Amino acid sequence: MRNVKSKFKTLLDCLGKIRFLTMYYWILAITILLFVGSLSVTNVIAKKGVKREYQEYNESLFKQAQAEMERSIQELIQIAYNIMSDREVNTYLNTKSLSERSRLLEEVIRPEFSSIQAIKSSIETISLYDADGKLVANTGTFYKDVIPETTEDAITFSSLIQIGTKRYFGISIPLYNINKTQIKGRCGECFILINMLYLDEMLEGRLPTSDSSFVLKGGDNQVMVQRGLAADTSINISGENEEFDRGWSIYQGEIKKTSWDLILSVPNHTLYQNLNYMQRINGITYIIIGLLLLLFFVVIYASILRPIREQTLFMNYYAKNRKSRMEVKSHNEMGLLAENLNAMLDDIDMLTEENLKSKEQVLEANYQKKQSELLAYRNQINPHFMHNTFECIRGMALLYEVPDIAEISEALSRFFSYNVRGKGYATIREIADHIHDYASIIGYRFMNKYTISIEIEEDVMEQCMPKMIIQPLVENAVFHGLEPKEESGTVGVFVGKEKERLAIRVWDSGCGMDEKELETLKNKLKEFDRTSLLPMQKHGIGMVNIYRRLRLFYADQLEFNVTSKKGEGTRIDIFVPLDRKMEGEEHVPGILD
Repeated sequence: MRNVKSKFKTLLDCLGKIRFLTMYYWILAITILLFVGSLSVTNVIAKKGVKREYQEYNESLFKQAQAEMERSIQELIQIAYNIMSDREVNTYLNTKSLSERSRLLEEVIRPEFSSIQAIKSSIETISLYDADGKLVANTGTFYKDVIPETTEDAITFSSLIQIGTKRYFGISIPLYNINKTQIKGRCGECFILINMLYLDEMLEGRLPTSDSSFVLKGGDNQVMVQRGLAADTSINISGENEEFDRGWSIYQGEIKKTSWDLILSVPNHTLYQNLNYMQRINGITYIIIGLLLLLFFVVIYASILRPIREQTLFMNYYAKNRKSRMEVKSHNEMGLLAENLNAMLDDIDMLTEENLKSKEQVLEANYQKKQSELLAYRNQINPHFMHNTFECIRGMALLYEVPDIAEISEALSRFFSYNVRGKGYATIREIADHIHDYASIIGYRFMNKYTISIEIEEDVMEQCMPKMIIQPLVENAVFHGLEPKEESGTVGVFVGKEKERLAIRVWDSGCGMDEKELETLKNKLKEFDRTSLLPMQKHGIGMVNIYRRLRLFYADQLEFNVTSKKGEGTRIDIFVPLDRKMEGEEHVPGILD
């Protein structure tokens, strides 16, 4: 029976190993298929994307060149319109007086035509013809062989005009009578001869590739301008895809206001060169990634899966023997994990021992706490003794009719009585009475040199807050604000409701603080949690203790602001929530007081 179980267990282990390895081989095979498939899909998508971007880029360049050429043609048309509407030109063509015509020619026509040539340096010649076709004015070089077409009734642009080695195009401008005193009708024609470089320069730098070309054709299908390598511009454009498949991308458009066609021819082999290069890079990248992934699958079992299995077996064994530790066989991450596991087990053992010790310490601390509470109640005997003593002094003062001593004794008695009460909080009414008692004591001590002004709204009298907050601020204002000034002064106290919060404001007319002292104090308030409770010294430490108590009690609901100016005084604004419940807030001697 035992042999059968052993063989069955061995069989299960073998099946488990085969299933485990097969699963990883399947993952490897699927990953390779995904890589091959993604490579194919990526190539198809990249080809379409590059083709689309390639065509959009070429079309954008073509439209820019077309728009630039149309803009320049429009400028020439505007010059033609100016000549057509020029009354001086019209008068010159219609006048019969030779002297008047000579004067107009020298004073008006030639200067005007010269200024046009100065503006457009590509204008070679501006010629003016009368109604009979006779040349009556000319600026620049005159070519007899260039005869304008006079049959059109609108501004027309010619095709290529070849004069020797130079290439030109012309603008024929019909001129009509515009003067009211003259008979309506055609009175002549203006012809402007322009160097073809004017159009050629517009195409400079606009070729998408070095082996592409721009061609500008005239109305007679004659090439006027050509930039780049020659292309088969005789292709009949029937569709972008058809031309793309033939090896060229052709973009063609008419230049407005002319009979010209602009053609951009771009060979597609430049696109496929870049695409093939990108495909090779992608293929090499995928092969490298596939080999690395295969290596990863080979290494992963030996370096990760087997150590994890060993750790699993160890954890099952650890429940039986808690003193055992895992054997570290490697120094990689898995070895580090084993070391950390052993360290964690050591820490658990140590923490278990420390937990037992801490429980003993807690019991000891509770015992010491009870002893401290007994000592605290025992220490309250002295304040009660002082309270009773002041009451005795007050009685004797009344008996001997010394009202000042009776009054200050009564104030001191109430002052000590307030401090030894069992709770750590009080109503605003009780706090106000306490401040009045303190003001009375200060008045006797300093012979009424200082005035303590108290303003408390009636609707907040029953609000509760921690004790020993406002009175220590008043005391701080007297001793650190007024007393160093050696002059009479005032301390103001206001308690009321502002913006649905309890507002507490204490201010004095004392010596105040300079910017450096105020900044130091504010930094102490920001870092109150790292400051020990220390006795009051100057403005900082005593105020920090008060701020700590308020922050511990009200948390983020507290707003505590300090403003001060040297020689003018200090002001403290405190805002806390209204209707804060105080049930269960017991007074802890030595912490809140």
